[in-house]
Amino acid sequence: MFFSFFKSKYIANLNWGLSSRLFTMLVNVFVGVYVARYLSVEDFGMLNYVLSLVAIFAPIGGMGLFDIVSRELIDSPNSRDEIMGTAFVIRVIATILMIFVILISSLLIQSDMYVIYMLSIISFGSILNVFDIIYSYDQANMRLKYSSISLLVGTISFAALRLILISIDAPLHYFMYSVVFQQLVVTSLYIFFYNNSGTSISCWRFNHSKAIQLFRDAYPLLLTGLVAIACLRIDQIMIHHMLGVRELGLYSIAFRLSEFWYHIPSIVFVAFLPAIQSNRGTKGLYYKRWQAILFWLVVFSIFIALSTGIAGKQIISFLYGEKYIESYMVLNVYIWNLVFVSINMVSNKWLVMENYGNIVLLKSIAGFVLNVLLNYLLILKMGLVGAAFASLLTIIFLSFGFDLFLIRKKVFRDFLLLKFFVKIY
Repeated sequence: MFFSFFKSKYIANLNWGLSSRLFTMLVNVFVGVYVARYLSVEDFGMLNYVLSLVAIFAPIGGMGLFDIVSRELIDSPNSRDEIMGTAFVIRVIATILMIFVILISSLLIQSDMYVIYMLSIISFGSILNVFDIIYSYDQANMRLKYSSISLLVGTISFAALRLILISIDAPLHYFMYSVVFQQLVVTSLYIFFYNNSGTSISCWRFNHSKAIQLFRDAYPLLLTGLVAIACLRIDQIMIHHMLGVRELGLYSIAFRLSEFWYHIPSIVFVAFLPAIQSNRGTKGLYYKRWQAILFWLVVFSIFIALSTGIAGKQIISFLYGEKYIESYMVLNVYIWNLVFVSINMVSNKWLVMENYGNIVLLKSIAGFVLNVLLNYLLILKMGLVGAAFASLLTIIFLSFGFDLFLIRKKVFRDFLLLKFFVKIY
């Protein structure tokens, strides 16, 4: 029974999903190193500014529909074409709105027409992402193999094109077209595999009442995603406007080296989610599982943070070259976010599992407001290191400080004690 579970389609599906994410992470780091070495510090800062600004508004295009569509397809498989068609129309409308918001925002806060041109390339290319709902279909039907192949081929194509661009000394805006090219490859494969699964996108149909229901279910997730990504990226936007593109280029190195490790807690949680859910009715074992995952994630995070602190200067010099060496001071602070990102991720997953998703939204809003305030104050006083400290103080607050507003209720008090590794049951 034990071994049959690990040979089941559920584990095979999980393996495809995790493998594609890990491969994509590694390839992006590898190619990112070459791009950073090729570009000047100023151009690398400009590249990250454009990508950060687009990333902040990207959740508008997604509308928080990924998990909602998967749930609907699992609950009502006979309504597949209606669900997919309705979600598709919502995504198209939302993506057009997102493009409009990005372009208006860029015109209001940016006078450099070259930056606006690059934002336009990425923004209009994002219309291809509306077909990402096919990923939700694959997720609901244990077909992640096909979405994973699409993403892997897209990642390899993207990496190859960027290396070619470096070899021919291409200008900066060509790297924006490489992002659109990746989206085109992935979307084409999504559609190909979907149309060969016994159905077709031509069968999709829109339903007005279903659209209202999907929007009602998805908008809290949309708001949470929007605030969460804004909290993660707003420091880079503020650095660009307060200090300049060179400083953003230096800061982006520390951000990228730290961000690579941020995916690990999420991957570990997905792998152990069945073990947690299966013991939800047994409080003692249920909380022990949460505490065990949290403990090992914290140990892992501290090890990475200490190792990076010791060898950070050598890592930056080896990977990115001497022109980015000033980033090590930022990295030594920023890498400690990983410890509290792990704690906060576990806390948010628990809140969602216990149907307290509204609290996750409130935490995200509070974190965003605090992050903007701290960035403004600390960047003025401490420069780039101040931005790193602002992020660290914000994630510490979200991991522990926000809980102080909830401890009157026993269930929240128990989980706060769990985060301090106190035995609850």
